[in-house]
Amino acid sequence: MPKYEYSPLKLPNSTRMLCLMPDQDKTAAIRCKLFEYPLGDGSGSHLYEALSYVWGSEKKPRSIYIDGKELHVTKSLYAALVHLRNHYFDRILWVDAICINQEDNTQEKENQIKSMTKNILPSQSEALEFLRATAEDGISSREYVEIGSDDSNYNPCMALIQRPWFERIWVLQEAGVAGDIRIMCGPVDIDGSVFCSGLNRLKLSNKGYPDFENRIRSVAYLIKRAPFQPKYGHASSNRHSIGELMDMYHAHKATKLHDKIYALLNMSFDSPDELLPDYELPWDVLFRRLVKHILFQEVEVGTWQDREVAVIKSKGYCLGRVEGVEYDDVQHDIQHVDIVCNQAAGILGLKTPKYKATSDIPYWNQAGAFATKWTLQASAKPIQKGDILCLLHGASKPCIIRAGENCFDIIMIAVSPQYDDSRETLDLRDQAYSALIGVPPRNLLLLWNWQTGGEQRKANESATKDR
Repeated sequence: MPKYEYSPLKLPNSTRMLCLMPDQDKTAAIRCKLFEYPLGDGSGSHLYEALSYVWGSEKKPRSIYIDGKELHVTKSLYAALVHLRNHYFDRILWVDAICINQEDNTQEKENQIKSMTKNILPSQSEALEFLRATAEDGISSREYVEIGSDDSNYNPCMALIQRPWFERIWVLQEAGVAGDIRIMCGPVDIDGSVFCSGLNRLKLSNKGYPDFENRIRSVAYLIKRAPFQPKYGHASSNRHSIGELMDMYHAHKATKLHDKIYALLNMSFDSPDELLPDYELPWDVLFRRLVKHILFQEVEVGTWQDREVAVIKSKGYCLGRVEGVEYDDVQHDIQHVDIVCNQAAGILGLKTPKYKATSDIPYWNQAGAFATKWTLQASAKPIQKGDILCLLHGASKPCIIRAGENCFDIIMIAVSPQYDDSRETLDLRDQAYSALIGVPPRNLLLLWNWQTGGEQRKANESATKDR
């Protein structure tokens, strides 16, 4: 059987679509057609579905047939196509592993990535989230809906939401811009909003899974808001800076480290040219550019080719201390943080009325100290009581850091408080340093480490030793 060979895209603003041909025999070979599709200006309805799944192993032991020619695919993709194939009708799909020529050494892949949220994954398309079934999947759609009424449903539900799909970085972009989302896993086929309601009833933090809940709550928020995306034109305006998005999602996984940044660019309102997709750029250079963009260009940053850790040397000002954290049960992408601020924070105007003040937190025993409650975006690293609110010299936003043995760990690198559901961007760069004349800064050694658990501890020890 001849191998399928890709033809270059002819139109400047187009992609490929996969036509999955019907068959009543589940064991029959997967037969498809691949055609070029002009994306146009984004108006009107796009009659296709975007398939989201975990690629899994890079090995491609299965075959499908496109226009009668063989194309090798992974086991997970093959299982998804078998599941989605209709008995009688063609099904039009956008599947990244097929519709983008993954073997192309030209700029096609980079160009397609740039177009994903704006054109390929519009809010009027439906996203199909396929979680490959296993023998242990014993929950039905009805049982998932009834979570909380019967404890016997708990373990199968946990098995469902612990799938690797929820940890993948590209899932965020796919879930964040689709107009409708359906989640399929074996007998489970449920609407995205129903899935999120069931997730709330699981109450993972009350059952000893606070870290796991923290990891998937941001994905659940993106799924929950999908039905409210405008049905025509582009999705609603991006709400977060790239720094805030990195704080929220850097713990998600990617096969290639570059994608931990590139997958979030189209979700942010600031996408500088130096961060646009370029897979020829070494990872350590890209990571260093990211840190300098979030903080300031002159900051001293050390990065490595094979590590998700940056060492930062800077002067900084301590502004306050975290006294408590409360997660929001309704809006999954925010948290409420009680902070006791010192006089330096008052000088910067951080106690102005747009930030909620509280009276039930003990004041620091110093002149000018005050208490405040900030609403922040969710964070990949949980904020804890005792964490420090800090402003690095030259940065436009404060960060939250935690004292370690030899350095400070960065918990959040770009803190932007919200108030009354508004999005007022906190930018201290213009006012801060003239106001802080006379306030002595500290020399700080900081680590921004995206790894978790034992890997994080090893990386911290190695990075501080290398510096």
